[in-house]
Amino acid sequence: MYTIHHTQSLPWTSEKESSVKKVLPTPPTVAAPAGPYSHSILLGGSERLLLLAGQVAIGADGELVGKGDVAAQARQVYANIASLIEAAGGTMADVVQFRAYLTSRDLLPAFIAARHQVFADFFPDKVYPTSTLVIVDGLANPDFLVEVEAAAAL
Repeated sequence: MYTIHHTQSLPWTSEKESSVKKVLPTPPTVAAPAGPYSHSILLGGSERLLLLAGQVAIGADGELVGKGDVAAQARQVYANIASLIEAAGGTMADVVQFRAYLTSRDLLPAFIAARHQVFADFFPDKVYPTSTLVIVDGLANPDFLVEVEAAAAL
């Protein structure tokens, strides 16, 4: 497994680029990446954009949370996103975009209900980020019901 555990310049970037593009460490509340990717990349100098890889319902112990339960998976996904953003020095209020992938239209009501619950905690002022929801045939593991990407302006 390829994981970067500390902030460093990416090996394929020039010296100039490495000053604005950083791989962030994975916090202990999120499982290490399952392959050759980073959970989060921070772009910019004084104005920074945090890009998060799609998060699935894997707990800090590396185990799936909520097998067969899209609401439980959604709560874990958003908890992972919050942990990654906090590790970068931000909060969920800094999120400017979500992109969610569901494996079935039938899951939509339970996912939306869970998202409303989570958003009530994270966005009490009701100022929400942009959001896109896509129904897909499947995700990397057939037990994954939802995956969410995020971007935050820090």
